[in-house]
Amino acid sequence: MAEPKQFCTFYINKMFFGIEVLRVQEVIRHLEMTRIPSASPTIRGLINLRGQIVTAIDLTMVQPVLKSKIPLVHAAIHPKR
Repeated sequence: MAEPKQFCTFYINKMFFGIEVLRVQEVIRHLEMTRIPSASPTIRGLINLRGQIVTAIDLTMVQPVLKSKIPLVHAAIHPKR
């Protein structure tokens, strides 16, 4: 029998999403963002996360169906190792 999985879940525009907990490094509050001139619209900017520069990606640009007035959950997600 497969082991049960846990998910970090959230709503965007009344749609329910989940990311496997093992892939979520942390959930953070909104941080000041530095815009990058001439960057792709998908790239919202850069944030300083405790001294580490992290790229902020706008999921609504990756998946336009997510566009909403509801703010996105801010999560730092790292690739599975």
